[in-house]
Amino acid sequence: MPEEVQTNDSMPAQEPALESIPANQEVPPVLEDVPAVEEPSAAPQEPPVEALPESSPVSTAGSSEEEAEEEEQDEDRKKANDAEYDAMISSSLDFPQQGTVIEGTVISVTNEDVMVSIGGKSEAVLPLSEFRNEGPDSPVQIGQVFHLLFKGTRGGQPVLSRAEARQILGKVKIEKAFEAGAPIHARAVKRTKGGLKMEAEGLPGFMPFSQSGVRRGQEAELEGLVGQTFPVMIVELPSDKNMIVSRRLYLEKKAEAQRTEALKQIEVGKTAVGKVKHLTQFGAFVDLGGIDGLLHVKDMSWGHVAKPEDVVRIGQELEVAVLSIEGDKVALGLKQKSADPWDSIEERYPAKTRCRGKVTSITQYGAFVELEPGIEGLVHISELSWTRRVRHPSEVLSDGEEVDVVVLGLDKDKKKISLGFKQTSEDPWERITREHPEGSNVSGSVVSLTPFGAFVTLGEGVDGLVHISDMSYGKKINHPSEALKEGDVVEARVLKIDRKNRKISLGLKQARPDPWLKAESRYHEGDVVSAVVNRLADFGAFAEVEPGLDGLVHISEICTRRINHPSEALAVGQSVQATITRLDVDKRKMGLSIRALKRWGIPAVRPRCARRRRRPCQILGR
Repeated sequence: MPEEVQTNDSMPAQEPALESIPANQEVPPVLEDVPAVEEPSAAPQEPPVEALPESSPVSTAGSSEEEAEEEEQDEDRKKANDAEYDAMISSSLDFPQQGTVIEGTVISVTNEDVMVSIGGKSEAVLPLSEFRNEGPDSPVQIGQVFHLLFKGTRGGQPVLSRAEARQILGKVKIEKAFEAGAPIHARAVKRTKGGLKMEAEGLPGFMPFSQSGVRRGQEAELEGLVGQTFPVMIVELPSDKNMIVSRRLYLEKKAEAQRTEALKQIEVGKTAVGKVKHLTQFGAFVDLGGIDGLLHVKDMSWGHVAKPEDVVRIGQELEVAVLSIEGDKVALGLKQKSADPWDSIEERYPAKTRCRGKVTSITQYGAFVELEPGIEGLVHISELSWTRRVRHPSEVLSDGEEVDVVVLGLDKDKKKISLGFKQTSEDPWERITREHPEGSNVSGSVVSLTPFGAFVTLGEGVDGLVHISDMSYGKKINHPSEALKEGDVVEARVLKIDRKNRKISLGLKQARPDPWLKAESRYHEGDVVSAVVNRLADFGAFAEVEPGLDGLVHISEICTRRINHPSEALAVGQSVQATITRLDVDKRKMGLSIRALKRWGIPAVRPRCARRRRRPCQILGR
């Protein structure tokens, strides 16, 4: 009699088992070895197949009751004979107990049947359909050994079942795997609305979409699982309903086990080899073989890196330095594999050193210039030009251009270098202040007019301001356009130089002799002078006696008759003769009178009777 078969389904076509992984951090192996199944409980007891008789032909004899009774008696006798025969065969061949799982070896295979030998001279034929899904290439091959359920005998031949044996052994294996938290191998049969229909160890199962490990929107990947056999975790044991399995839980446990193992292999301060997995704006994620590390963009190079793809690419294998490990977070560095060029920066680039570099990037506030690999400095927008107002660095520099710069300062701790571009040429302000000190006269052209004055260029972008109050000694100017226009070439006096704020104050009137200094010696009260009316006001008219020397003709001193406004008797640009009635050199004021002159030019006061006669107004020179 064959030995009682252990419920071990490890045959030549057995499935590979995973490495043993503890439940808390590793995925347990797929269970293959299951303890022996006790014969009484191996399968639900069924009535012995021995009781199954060979089917007898149906009687087609007459319909009399005698013949029917005789046929029934013949059949009963035949059944008894068959039962005795099966019992005799079973006794002589020593068949195992009904419901026992035994081993059978395949001895032949046809398109419909499989013949197996169960020891001795006992052979049985099973449908080929019971051996489906036994192997990836062929359902069954000669010489393979399978576990089979012995159900009894029929006509002296053993009745076996491969499908029922798989279910018995599979249920035990699944229960043991569930208790141990171990995975099992399952095959995806077909796609359903909510997931995948599964089959494991001969038992049906179901895997919801949420447990498939496939992200939403990637249905093609889910379809690719159909027909595949892969490890899964058991979520619910088979009962009245199908068992529930999860590929996602298996992948998570596997990844956790790989992370734990990977963390054991890396150490802070040492190097590790990984492959670039993903790029972001702030860096690159590197797969270290089970755990991802972040290679930040600032740790890719000692120099400035605009974007990660300038240094690395997806799929690239890198040797990186492990900077820190905090839980599952691993910080990596690429530049740390080489010496820091900033260690001796002070010796190579002292202040005021002139050097050549390449513009690597341009921003709104300046341009970065690489002096050597890993060493970059910033040329601020204010350091691009001595005189020009630069709105954007691109107006002066271009990306990739090689330029000369001067080191203005450096901060070794912060790894910053301040560079200057305009310092490579002489400051025009130094030349202007050297060639035109305060008190000297300069020539220049008017470049612009403002309500408060006029700007005069002195060369190389250096402009000086002539304030409206410094345009004329005597004439009151309300707007610079009354005295100047753009493009006029003028001579001015340098009044003040503000080096700190880079401002130069100029004066037009100061470039000419002050007429008031000699006015006291040249003019006296009572003198008759010729003047030109240059401005009218409500209270009188201003007349220029000589350039820079104006006098006021009050409205009461314009005409012999009463007038309401000077324009009734005078016009701007009109030449008149007047007598000086008042002269105050300290206050720079001169009073004139036209009315006090008679036609023959002798000062006199008009008599009162003249007012009564209302003579026409007489103005000399009109």
